[in-house]
Amino acid sequence: YARVDNKILVIGGIDPYCSHCLHENQPQPQKQQGSRMVSIEHPKNSINNVNVNNKDTWFPNCGDQVLIYDISVMEWRHLSYIPLGSRHHHSAVLCDGLIYVIGGTKTALGCTKKSTFEKSIWCFDPTTLKWVFESSLPESRRDFAVIAINEQTMCSHCQDCKDMSRHDIGFFIIGGESTNGVALNSVWFYSMRPPLNKGRYGFAAAVVNNEIWVAGGIVKEGSIAMGGGSGSGGAGAGAGGDCGDGDGDGDDGDGEIIKTSTNVITDTIEIYNLKCIHESNSDTRSLAYGSEHGAGGDGVERFTGQWIPLKLHLRMPRLFGRFCVMGNGGLYLVGGLGFDKHGVLISLSDIDNFDFERKQWWHCGDLKWPRHGHDVGIINDYCIVAVGGVSTFEKRTLNKVETFCTQTRKCLADLPDLSFPLSGCAVVTIQ
Repeated sequence: YARVDNKILVIGGIDPYCSHCLHENQPQPQKQQGSRMVSIEHPKNSINNVNVNNKDTWFPNCGDQVLIYDISVMEWRHLSYIPLGSRHHHSAVLCDGLIYVIGGTKTALGCTKKSTFEKSIWCFDPTTLKWVFESSLPESRRDFAVIAINEQTMCSHCQDCKDMSRHDIGFFIIGGESTNGVALNSVWFYSMRPPLNKGRYGFAAAVVNNEIWVAGGIVKEGSIAMGGGSGSGGAGAGAGGDCGDGDGDGDDGDGEIIKTSTNVITDTIEIYNLKCIHESNSDTRSLAYGSEHGAGGDGVERFTGQWIPLKLHLRMPRLFGRFCVMGNGGLYLVGGLGFDKHGVLISLSDIDNFDFERKQWWHCGDLKWPRHGHDVGIINDYCIVAVGGVSTFEKRTLNKVETFCTQTRKCLADLPDLSFPLSGCAVVTIQ
């Protein structure tokens, strides 16, 4: 395959299939320096100066490692440790030249089967390999998405208007699962942003044409049924999942309305427009629900400052899929967890591409290893790299790293395997 000009970092992740505790493999010691936490185990001083002669490549996996793909020897190398121990089901993002590791969970008592939520946000400088404590999340969450805004966004019409708000450099923290298992709809950017229309976690997210797209994942769907009465009206409503027009319970004075909810894997998509109202995307407006959200015409102002559900759906309901936006703007959805024809949850190998002209998803290829709980990166602007994850077919955690070329729609020669299986890791690609 073509020479890789990007640096790929894999941050955190564990092996949930691990059958033993890791009490003896505690994280490396850290030293506190004021507000800075500096790892003391590495002799290097730059991500560009990794010591390729270091033989200590194979480390016990405690979920606290940062790995880097070393191009010169085509191997995965240990780069650093995450401060304060392991991290999984977290997010990592490159923003303004720095890498931010955000939220998620960490192993408890050194056991990969026991986890606690972690609210801290740490900043990693790839030029110095130093960690700095940045902040803490307002609320604990895992399996959420983070979208970086690396430049201020404002159209030419408004750039001279002092009173116009703009999206500053930073990152959006979107959705996720709370400590009590609730799918969150809250969105943070160092202050509250408009919430999602539905709380969701385990979804895919990406910036597409100055819009944040979130798709799939788990959402909570509610239903209303009748109970407590002896008449057929209540039974009929319960069976149908609908209370009808109100006539069904006319004979039941003691009928009770029962509201229930359940978590379901969804194929829905919603977007948040980062553009000014003068540059709202007409293509996206045509995909939105019209009368409810002011699509088109005079309703253009309603496409800023809120999340818009689209009529467009994914090709299938999908959980833990990953979006990839290529250098040419192509949008791909990679892997995840979905249902087979018998309704059984399985790991997916599907790679779907969105056709912006036809406004539909189509299946463009497959991973060699069906997986979910993985993460993805991009190399050479047109190749997708899938790292780690869990496979229901293999019934184990994967250490496989594979590449898929979007130009030829074929899998290329794989990158070397990771030193150990990883799931719930985060991948960052640096130019």
